[in-house]
Formats: sequence, C-alpha cells, structure tokens
Amino acid sequence: MSEKIHIPELNRYSGSWVVSRKDGFVIGEFYERSNVERFNSEKCFVETVFQYLTRINKTINEKGKL
Repeated sequence: MSEKIHIPELNRYSGSWVVSRKDGFVIGEFYERSNVERFNSEKCFVETVFQYLTRINKTINEKGKL
C-alpha cells in the first residue's frame, strides 16, 4: 500500500489543488480534499493552484516554453 499523499494546506491565494503525475502531466484541478486524498503518492504529486501557476510561470520565464 502506498503512503498517504502530501496535500499542502490552501491559503488565501489558492482555492484548489492541482494533481500531476510524476512526469509532469496534469491530471486535473480539484476543489475537494477528499478527492485529492484518493491519489497514489508514488505516482502523483499535489500542489496548490498558486504553487502550480508560480512554478509554470517560472519555467516559461526561464526557458521561454513549458
């Protein structure tokens, strides 16, 4: 059985979570913590929407593409 997935706390800038596979492919945006808890921690990672957008914008600014 896999470990419990780490779910960051939402803050005032984030009202949802983005779940991605380890290869970076985004599975989706989720608003209910109970839905996020169902994902396998060995195959997926979770970010708040703010963390996700910050990371993507940084990548675009540094490399000029995703």
